[in-house]
Amino acid sequence: MKKLEEGQDGVSFSWSPWSITGKDGGTYPASDSTWSDFPRPEYPFGGDRSYLVGQCVQGWIMFALDASTKPATIDYGNPAGEVASWRVG
Repeated sequence: MKKLEEGQDGVSFSWSPWSITGKDGGTYPASDSTWSDFPRPEYPFGGDRSYLVGQCVQGWIMFALDASTKPATIDYGNPAGEVASWRVG
């Protein structure tokens, strides 16, 4: 894995920009809790580390939904105004 050199800017990742919109119209943000039985690897949490531009990350993000709630979209929106939405189900 490459490391950031002095003076090099990195990119950090966070759970907070992620949410699910349910078919019921509700918005369900990513959980900010972790438990030992959650699937691994977890998606990086903000402040964990910085990544080089072009480096990829992967992992699971957990959402608290009632079992009867059906997701309609998975949504991303960060403070820089970058947004995206993926239809599911």
